[in-house]
Amino acid sequence: MNIVLGKENIKSVGEKYIVLELDTLQYPKSDEPVTAYCIVDSVIDVAGAQGMAEWMNLHEKLISNYKKGNFEFCTTALEHLPGKFNGELDTFYSDLRTRLVALSDNAAPEDWTGVVEKV
Repeated sequence: MNIVLGKENIKSVGEKYIVLELDTLQYPKSDEPVTAYCIVDSVIDVAGAQGMAEWMNLHEKLISNYKKGNFEFCTTALEHLPGKFNGELDTFYSDLRTRLVALSDNAAPEDWTGVVEKV
């Protein structure tokens, strides 16, 4: 899996490859957050290709609900996504699950946006 920062950098790539949104990151000394995307570059077998649209849809809903603070949906989605996309996103899903456990213990702030602060 390759990571690309910024929506402007994935425009042409999305026509040839599977591109999935990951986190939106806020770096110190930067005025605007930047979104990270992954380019799934492994060959998906025929059986995997049949469920691809469904997996992509669930991944998109996972990211959307994370940004909304709907952690219950995210936890459920994370029960189904590991192993999909030839396992290329499994580390991301594991890290997100860890984040959700910490967030579930503490209610998300009212101004929650899902942006990850980088230090």
